[in-house]
Amino acid sequence: MLQRLVSILIVFSSISAFGQKPFPYGRMDTIVVSENGTSLKMPWTGGLNNAQFQSIDLNWDGKKDIVVYDNASNGYGIKTFINTGQTGEMKYTYAPEYAWQFPAGLNVRGFLILRDYNCDGLEDLFTYREGGIALYKNVGNSTIGFQWQLVTDYIPATVFGGPSGVYCTITDIPSIEDLDGDGDLDFVTSAVGGILFYRYKNISDNCDSLKLVRDDGCWGNFYESSFSNDLIFNATCKGGSGRKSRHAASTILAIDLNGDDLTEVILGDSESDGLTVAYNTGTIDNAQMTSADYDFPANDTPVDINEYNAAFHIDVNNDNVKDLVVAPHFEYSEDTANSWLYLNSGSSYDVDLTLETKGFLGEDMLDFGSLSYPSYIDVDQDGLLDILIGHMGYYASYSWTTYQPGFKSQLAYLRNVGNNNFPEYELIDRDFNGLSAEDRFGLFPTFGDLDGDSDDDMICGTINGPLCYFENIAPLGSTAQFVLSDTNYMSIDHGSFSAPELYDLNNDGLLDLVIGIRSGILKYHENTGNSTTPQFSATPTNDSLGGLEYYNPRKNGFIRASFGVSDTTNKPFAFVGTQDGVVYIFNDIENNLLTGDHFNQIDSLRTGVQLINVDVANINFSDSLEWIAGEAPGGISLWGRSSRYVAPPEDTLGVDDLTNTINFTVFPNPATNQISIRSNEEINDEVTVSLVDLSGRVLVNKQLSKLESNQIITLNTQSISSGIYLLTLYRNSVINTKKVIIRKN
Repeated sequence: MLQRLVSILIVFSSISAFGQKPFPYGRMDTIVVSENGTSLKMPWTGGLNNAQFQSIDLNWDGKKDIVVYDNASNGYGIKTFINTGQTGEMKYTYAPEYAWQFPAGLNVRGFLILRDYNCDGLEDLFTYREGGIALYKNVGNSTIGFQWQLVTDYIPATVFGGPSGVYCTITDIPSIEDLDGDGDLDFVTSAVGGILFYRYKNISDNCDSLKLVRDDGCWGNFYESSFSNDLIFNATCKGGSGRKSRHAASTILAIDLNGDDLTEVILGDSESDGLTVAYNTGTIDNAQMTSADYDFPANDTPVDINEYNAAFHIDVNNDNVKDLVVAPHFEYSEDTANSWLYLNSGSSYDVDLTLETKGFLGEDMLDFGSLSYPSYIDVDQDGLLDILIGHMGYYASYSWTTYQPGFKSQLAYLRNVGNNNFPEYELIDRDFNGLSAEDRFGLFPTFGDLDGDSDDDMICGTINGPLCYFENIAPLGSTAQFVLSDTNYMSIDHGSFSAPELYDLNNDGLLDLVIGIRSGILKYHENTGNSTTPQFSATPTNDSLGGLEYYNPRKNGFIRASFGVSDTTNKPFAFVGTQDGVVYIFNDIENNLLTGDHFNQIDSLRTGVQLINVDVANINFSDSLEWIAGEAPGGISLWGRSSRYVAPPEDTLGVDDLTNTINFTVFPNPATNQISIRSNEEINDEVTVSLVDLSGRVLVNKQLSKLESNQIITLNTQSISSGIYLLTLYRNSVINTKKVIIRKN
């Protein structure tokens, strides 16, 4: 059995001399992963569940790129893809550095729509706010990148002659388009009650503002049946009849589908596997829906994704004709092969759609359904660390009677087919050991030798609470074979989403249990047995290990801990993944195992995703520590010290306890031949400006006697190769550091 001892990078001390960042981690997305003999293009991208697709020029090269907002990640799921295709070609590259340029966290909720509301050629950002829609103005440019200015948290509108707002719920996706051809944006939303539709007409005299009037309380003179997904035409705008039992929400895309300059509407229904189209035979100013297509698109394979779907109108193959991408909007829906791309051989507003793929972008990723939990283990006993991925499961069903989802849970096996220095993975089996037959709801695994036979056994957390124990019965030196031995292991039950970790915390030679729980704390269970017969009390030895608590009333914590040691001090470090996607790093573990003790936080990293589940190891036998992360949409990402070092420019790496800090802005970032630094305050002390590589070597250095407010300093990077660097401003024995990406064509 390969001992999972990990080492802390010694050369980091040269970086720590400049600042407080002993663990400068970023994404490692160049490690090859193959499945069925084919290399995946973007394996470490993180998966897609409830994806929303928008187009914008991210890198200012004149081509529209793609922003994906995954609503399953509740505000943390923005992924960015650079368009590298030529005319008529569909080719995208994952570029997570651009995601940091969008409003983070709960600033984006429900939906993300990019439209140019002020006719300046830049897409602005619309998202949900309580009962309405918020607007962020795009004030960026090619020099400083994207910057967003909040215009309003609640877009106003005139309704019945008085002040009100554009109505919307968090389960809706409104349509924001120029509906009447006058060059400005109008809005269509679901009405209160969810079966009628409102139109908000923009009556502004100029194309640089929104002046909205709800001129139609029953847009299109139709409504959705209260009992099915049927559309009722020639409505009187009284909302139909009978007790409402459906249609609490709709997704809406209002576009001209047949080239007659009249706006049709594509609707996603909260209990439908397809899309419905209502066709308009009215006028530009007065829509009149008179017929429906319940199996859209009728000329090709109709949409069939379970369930509550949304359509997005973007050009994906660089032919200047907008195509259609369809994905589920409901939390419990298809979580693989769930982004259907229909290429359009017609025109943007007279469509001829053909299904191209059911996994647009997602088919190039590692995706294991929902809420993945990866762990390192040498599965085949060849001395290289493989990866086994558990998860909440693959979506199977949803009951609208009990409002409960059904998932099929299993393990996926990524075998390390590389070597000691250059890991490479092959997806061997998505149902390793056939564990789907056990019909578990959630498999959140951890591995260790519990019975003293020199191979790793498995303990799994579940959705329901109790831990499951799987014994490894394979002969020594053979590929692991896990057999379920106990469905209520040691009677330990800390409720749903328990995330166990086996690690010898008290250094007595026995594996202890640390369990992250839904409420955001760690439970420590000391192993009081022996090397062949473990013994854990159902009552924790420490009910709140390390004093950690990541919870607030709006969301649970969902934390998971993983541990590693230094080869120089033999002291363990704790890496803790959280609900908000922040990974916290602690030391001083061994001295703080008692109730009331606190771990010492030394670092943190904001990953930009939700429900991050980490496991640490040394996968390339180097002097550094890597960690793999599971994400809410079912994918995984890999983090470490690499040339593809992508972390937020305004990162949270390191504990922010500095004094005498310097407030400065770096642009452009990424840079090519020159970096500019703008001081945002006056500094009357000596300041040293340096560009440092990740080994601590100073590449460019400038010394200044003082800094004026808004003063701009430039650094020549023409001779510096592509990579990730640290830009440091040194003042009064304190360093301020920001990441800089240099890219050369």
